[in-house]
Amino acid sequence: MAIRETKETKETTISGGVPVHQFMELSARISRSTIAVIDTIVTRGGFRGEELSTIGQLRDQSVQLIQMIEGKWEEISTQVTEKLDDPLVLDKNTKSFFK
Repeated sequence: MAIRETKETKETTISGGVPVHQFMELSARISRSTIAVIDTIVTRGGFRGEELSTIGQLRDQSVQLIQMIEGKWEEISTQVTEKLDDPLVLDKNTKSFFK
């Protein structure tokens, strides 16, 4: 999976031109759904004993992925907030800086 930033939009994309934020959102949704399905099936006794370790690993990996994505979203959110709190901001209408 190649990651690149396009010059036109300054948007980071992965292979196929998919924006990274869309990839992250989809990955988080898939992981949450995976956890929900596993928990439901386990509650209903739908797995045999020898399958439980593999299913447990899949669930743990899904949790890890969600944590990684949420950590990155928090990092990005902090960066955006810091930029918004900067006293010197470019006014997009007048193309000038103001405090």
